[in-house]
Amino acid sequence: MLVVLSLLMVSYWAMVKVKLKMAQAKQAEIRAMYAARAGVADAIDELRSGNDWDELSIDPQWVKVDATTFYKSTIATIPLEGFDYPATFSVTVEGDPTTERVSITSKAEVLYDSREYEQQIDVTVVRSLANEITFISTTE
Repeated sequence: MLVVLSLLMVSYWAMVKVKLKMAQAKQAEIRAMYAARAGVADAIDELRSGNDWDELSIDPQWVKVDATTFYKSTIATIPLEGFDYPATFSVTVEGDPTTERVSITSKAEVLYDSREYEQQIDVTVVRSLANEITFISTTE
């Protein structure tokens, strides 16, 4: 009887460990989604402030990757606020925000348990005649 109970406890504990790992992986995926959304929000804040999407006018937390892509990270020289876990998001803005539609692509990576979890959000926006940023489409 004791052996049977021991086997049941061991199998139950193994099942709990698997469920815990699954829940932690889901949490990392959700964090990556929110980091990607933060990238879109930060890019829109830059555009609303009247900044061009270039290294001379945007916030110094952004690090240039190429002409249209910048990133922010919790491990950069100026760390991100609001993230208590390792996260990086890169944002690409294509189009002239003053005259046409702008495509924003935000890709986020979150590290958890030696694994990267990634999410991407694509947004199309346009500046209205009242100088407001208006969303046309969003794809997650």
